[in-house]
Amino acid sequence: MKHSQHVIHAVTEKVIPVLEQAFEQAEKAYKAGMYSYTEWMNTQQELLNAQSGLIGAYQNAHLNNIEIERLTGTSLFAINKASNVPFNKTSNEK
Repeated sequence: MKHSQHVIHAVTEKVIPVLEQAFEQAEKAYKAGMYSYTEWMNTQQELLNAQSGLIGAYQNAHLNNIEIERLTGTSLFAINKASNVPFNKTSNEK
């Protein structure tokens, strides 16, 4: 679960913003005739791949939560409420 949280955080905070900026710059360069269509599309594909990876990381996190709930027979919300830890709290531990 921590791996999924780490991936989500890294992709959301570091990877996607950089790729969005690169895509915007590539689009401007393409419109100015400095980039080919292929170069522009490669930049867009990198951004889409990162977004797809983010969706996959969220999916893995949810599937892990479901599996924990199935194995314990209780919801993670109830477990966290009993331990007085916020359900969506993320840890900075590595």
